[in-house]
Amino acid sequence: YDGLTVEVVPIVNDFFGHSIDVSGLVTGGDLINQLKDKELGEVLIIPDVMLRSEGDLFLDSVSLQDAGEKLSVRVVPVPAGSASQLIKEILS
Repeated sequence: YDGLTVEVVPIVNDFFGHSIDVSGLVTGGDLINQLKDKELGEVLIIPDVMLRSEGDLFLDSVSLQDAGEKLSVRVVPVPAGSASQLIKEILS
């Protein structure tokens, strides 16, 4: 798609330790701290496994809304492992 830019940004797990490399243990604080000075565009897409089972909080109790406000971007969780949902969100 003409004009479409997608960037994948790794997040280092400062909360649980740098040897932890699974997205399900990334906290909202780590996400905010490591992305706060980046140009994030219109939407930040994250795997839904970054959130508690209720789907609204990261493991450190940061809400999706708080993360979005602090990063000045809409934060959208997509089902982990669902390429079709990821593509759908990117193109929407």
